[in-house]
Amino acid sequence: METLLDDTFNHANVGIAHVAPDGRWLRVNDSLCQLMHLSRARLLQTRFQEITHRDDLDSDLVLLGQLIAGEIDSYRIEKRFYRGDGRLIWVDLQVGAQRDEQGGLRYCISTLLDITARKQAEALATEMRQRLAYALDAGGLGEWSLDLRSGEAERSRRHDEIFGYVDSPPDWNYNIFLRHVYPDDRTRVHQALRQSMATGNEWAFDVRILRRDGVLRWIWACGRVTLVEHGQPVRLSGVVQDITRRKRYEQGNRLLAEIAAPLASLDDDPHRLQSVVLLAAPDLADRCAIELLQADGGIHRVADSIHGSGPVPPASSPLVGTDVIGQRLSLA
Repeated sequence: METLLDDTFNHANVGIAHVAPDGRWLRVNDSLCQLMHLSRARLLQTRFQEITHRDDLDSDLVLLGQLIAGEIDSYRIEKRFYRGDGRLIWVDLQVGAQRDEQGGLRYCISTLLDITARKQAEALATEMRQRLAYALDAGGLGEWSLDLRSGEAERSRRHDEIFGYVDSPPDWNYNIFLRHVYPDDRTRVHQALRQSMATGNEWAFDVRILRRDGVLRWIWACGRVTLVEHGQPVRLSGVVQDITRRKRYEQGNRLLAEIAAPLASLDDDPHRLQSVVLLAAPDLADRCAIELLQADGGIHRVADSIHGSGPVPPASSPLVGTDVIGQRLSLA
């Protein structure tokens, strides 16, 4: 039996050591020497405290103290060591107690598994998440992830702000989202979701929503399946953005195109012109005005949805023509 245990100790592919209560290495296997980049003779001349990263030492010593006092029989931590070549490595350290007949600690039995690659991958993933969060925030994008089985959703703070929440609600799911969608658009949104789940294509749409405060806004949302189990989609993740300003701009341009010819044939009746600007604002723009460009380059505002009509300073380059050479409708 002793020979079998010795073979296990010496040939294991993880580091194994017997460590004295004061931290001295009493016995080490080849795998541990390779992990630490130290010869057996050099390692046996050190204590684990000497090669432990200082930020991880106190937590290890606290647990060791509890082990010595008999309060615990084992412990496990992740900690950093400095190798013989100066490189910092992460290990998964598991420590058990070998006690004498009186219960005192004779030595610790420690196993050390190199987890440096895993820690580096975790650090990289954290950095990428931080970069993504910055990019989303800079673009005014909210992030969301929908569990297709339960309907429950995780989302970012920006997502909730788009829907009018100053304080994020504790719960959010697909049905809550759908209640925010403008009633006339709900069927289209739901059908698009079902098609996305069936085909694996993106779930992308522009839609009107009613924010928590009742204000009507436009959003763009886009998502795709990010997790599949047993051939079935189970998670959909994506982004959402408030596009109200863009929609108003697009509608304003369409309005300009539609009324350009009729507007040119209107006379200068201020009441009729004022009616035009009031129809355009505020649904299509925060402000709408009609201005007359005159032969001397001056601009006369004859209708304004906010401030009424009035003169505007002359243009920098005078225009030449008849008394009134054109009308301009501007949306802001």
